[in-house]
Amino acid sequence: MTDYQVLELDEDFSYEELKKAFRKKAKQYHPDKNKDCLNSHLAMTRLNQAYSNLVKKVKAGQAHNEQLQSKDKAYSIYRKGIDKFCNIHPSKWKIYSIDGLFNTGAITTHSDTPSIIQSLIIQMAEAYRNFSIVINEYEGSPWYSDALRKMKEIEKMILRYSKIKESYELDIKKTQN
Repeated sequence: MTDYQVLELDEDFSYEELKKAFRKKAKQYHPDKNKDCLNSHLAMTRLNQAYSNLVKKVKAGQAHNEQLQSKDKAYSIYRKGIDKFCNIHPSKWKIYSIDGLFNTGAITTHSDTPSIIQSLIIQMAEAYRNFSIVINEYEGSPWYSDALRKMKEIEKMILRYSKIKESYELDIKKTQN
């Protein structure tokens, strides 16, 4: 019998489930509860061995989970940056489409465009911040190199979007005069 079978556990057990299963079996097989001391003793010996082996497995898993959580934290920060990054693409702008039909939530006036662009620039800065945390605090993470590439791309986009915003603002001033 495997350690899992001895304690009647699935392979993806929690520490609490392990303790509960051990207590249940210990009550059942403990020599003090049974008159057949030899079989009870052998059963408890095997039960203790299984429990000890599985506790070691849980502890090893916890160490592994701590490493994963560290990587997951890096991924979580990276993912927030990606979510912002995806929203700054020009296809996300809420402006008129070429054929004259409105996109969902489309801009109704030309003067709204600079504020939309400013909002995109702010999102770029937020994405840049998330990527810079990955770069500075999680150098060994699998997302390091992509975060670095995204930061360089955002730097270019901020300059480009700032120029577009200025162009719209100048255009608006000309039409107002």
